[in-house]
This record gives sequence, structure tokens and C-alpha cells, in this order.
Amino acid sequence: MHRRFITGRSKAPRGLSLLRLFSLFLIVSLLMLPAGAFAASEQAPASAALAQKVIFFASDGMRPDLVDKYVGEGAMPTYADLLATGVKGDNGLLQAFPPNTGVGWYTLATGTWPSEHGSTNNTFHRTGEANFNNRTSLGASILQADTLQQAAERAGKKVASVEWVGSRTHGLAGPVIDFRNFFSTRGVLTYPLVASEQAGAAAFGVFYGVASFSPASGWTNAPVGDDSVSPPQQTVLTVATTFAAQNPTRTYDVYIYDSVIDGISAYDRVLLTRTGVSKDASQAAGNLGVGDWVDVKLVGADGLIGARAGQTAGFYVKLTNLSGSSGSVGSFKLYFTSVTRAIASCACDPHWWICSRLVLPQTLLRSKQVSLMRIPTLSRDLCGLTFTGPLWNTSSLSFSLIPICSSSATRSPMNSAISLWGL
Repeated sequence: MHRRFITGRSKAPRGLSLLRLFSLFLIVSLLMLPAGAFAASEQAPASAALAQKVIFFASDGMRPDLVDKYVGEGAMPTYADLLATGVKGDNGLLQAFPPNTGVGWYTLATGTWPSEHGSTNNTFHRTGEANFNNRTSLGASILQADTLQQAAERAGKKVASVEWVGSRTHGLAGPVIDFRNFFSTRGVLTYPLVASEQAGAAAFGVFYGVASFSPASGWTNAPVGDDSVSPPQQTVLTVATTFAAQNPTRTYDVYIYDSVIDGISAYDRVLLTRTGVSKDASQAAGNLGVGDWVDVKLVGADGLIGARAGQTAGFYVKLTNLSGSSGSVGSFKLYFTSVTRAIASCACDPHWWICSRLVLPQTLLRSKQVSLMRIPTLSRDLCGLTFTGPLWNTSSLSFSLIPICSSSATRSPMNSAISLWGL
């Protein structure tokens, strides 16, 4: 495992969104101290550099030597910034055994070995029990030692625990975002069929669908393209539910077109719309070129159903391959993740808000930057509601403010938090 212990100044690390390209697991401990907190009674050395923010960052499975190599080559500027403003172990840290999620995260959070903190594997048996149902992060807490997060909160610090394994079982005030619930299949819609890929998908239990194409028809507000030499094509993506009581099977019309008007036929973009909007491209869920990701947000009437009616969810789509010309698609592969909703909670100060969708400049449009902000001037009465600024666009700074805790028993803290994190 690769680990970073970071103490930083009040300025947030640049390019935080890049960390989401990896398995992003972090704790942000925002040390918002009241006036006089650094009084002489704390006996802090006069020469000590007191930080206002501390980031405890970890990334599963990353080799420290390769991180150092790629940082040196300039390929990982965000990590370079973390290293420049913090400290790290010499070629990582000494790992507990076995070196997996269930052991590693608890060892880091507590500073103790498995025999003391109690998590000896991802799923494990305890002597005297008749089952094998003890799990690192699901169900009742198995923790037997104090964690850094718990100690920080007892000391009056604000702690945000984001995807730090097991945090939701530690009784933290939070906010805490730890794992997610899954509501659908995941996989690829592809063409042509490749037997080895199909067999691999079956072995891993993921969906493998073969697309069929036809000339695009019935579309309105379609994007301008080189239609005379590249007649737009269409197909359908189906994201099948695995939990029909709370999530319907979802279908998307897929519009394939040539966006470069140069008289040369070459399909290069794919647009998706919910089947329910009748192929109205102005209501697209995403427009992708090869290599692009789109986060499809499922909100309002398009959100979850049943016992979770009104709750948000979402999934990601990536176009990994597209080629073809003159009305014929040669190759196509559209990857999609499961529809999920983050597991989150917050028993925190109602002045805590998450500021999302901060987009400046245009090049950051798809970065989905997220920062934690404390805005003490906001009314407590707003807690549990949603205050939304103008939706982002490609030419101006815009944002949404989403509260992450609730001021009344009728509003679930999780419901508020998932406004952002159910992606």
C-alpha cells in the first residue's frame, strides 16, 4: 500500500480532482480552532509550524517507488504538491499482515497491529463464533482500538472522512462517506463481438452487450455534424436493475455522429439521452468523445424509487472506442458502472456545506472538483435543504451548495449528504 501523511497550510491542495483517478481514500481533518486555541496552556513549542488543515491520504495498491518515479517525470503534479508540502515514509510504510484492505486501513487509522485493533482480514472468523460474517466495514463495528478520526473529534476538531474504509462504523460525527449501495449491473455495450472479451466479462459477472446500429431517426435538437458524409447512427444502452424495488431498469438512446465538418467521414462522438425524453438531444445525459467520462446524475423523478423515492443516485459512462464512416460503425465500446448511491452520514455542525461543481476555467469542466467549505454566515434554518446556484456551463464560474447535515428529525442526514455524493 502507498501512504501519505500530509500537513498543509490553509490553501487546499491543487488538482484534488486528479486523486479520484486513483482509488481515492482520504481523511480531511480541518482544524478549525476557536479563538485562543493556541494558548500557552497547550505548551506548543514556539518554533512549531501549526497547520490549519491536515490530510491523511492513502491509496490502495500503489507502489511508492513508482509514485516517486512518475512524480520525478512530471506525470503526477498533484502528488508532487502533496510531497512538497507534507511528509512520507521511506518507500512507503511497514504494512501489517495480510496486506489487504481489511487490515491496512485499520492499522493506519489506529497505529496498532491487527491483534489489537481487531480487523484481521476483509471477512474473517472469530474464535467462539459459529459464523464467518465479521467484516471490516459492513454491519456492526469490529474496531477494538482508538482511531485518529475519533481522537481528533474528541479534541474538538472537524473531521471529514471520505472513503476511509470502516469509518461509518466508528461513530464519527463526520461528515462520513464510506462505500456505496449498488442498484444495477455494470459492463460494456460493444461492437463487434469479441469472444475472449465476452468470456472474460462472464467470468467476472459483468454485462457484455453487443450493439446493433441503424440510421438515426426521430431525434430533435441534435448536435451539428458532418451528416452529409457521415449519416448519424443510433443504438440503445440498457442498464438493467439488480434491485427493482428501489431502482428501475434504465434505457438510453445513443446517437453516434461525426462532429468535425470537413467533408471527411469519421464518427467521433456519442450522445446519450434517457428514453423518457423522446430523443431530445438538448436533454442529453452526456456527450462523449473517445476517452471521455460522463457522470450521469439521477435526480428527482429520475432518481431512485420505492422506499428510496426522491433519493439521488448515479453512474459513470466512458467511451473507450469508436470508429467508422459513411453510415457504418466499425468499432464501438461504451463502458458503464453500476447505478450507485453513496453511504454517507453527518451529525455535524449545520454550518458545514459541500461546495461542488466549481468549474474554472473551461478546461476543468469534467474535473468534478470538490472542496470542503465552512460558511458560518448561512442560516441554520437552511440545513437539510438545497441551495443551488446557476448550473455549470462552459463560459462562466458557477456552483451548487449542498448542505450535508440535517436540522430536523424529518430530514435524514444521509439524504442531504447524498445530494452530492450519490454519483
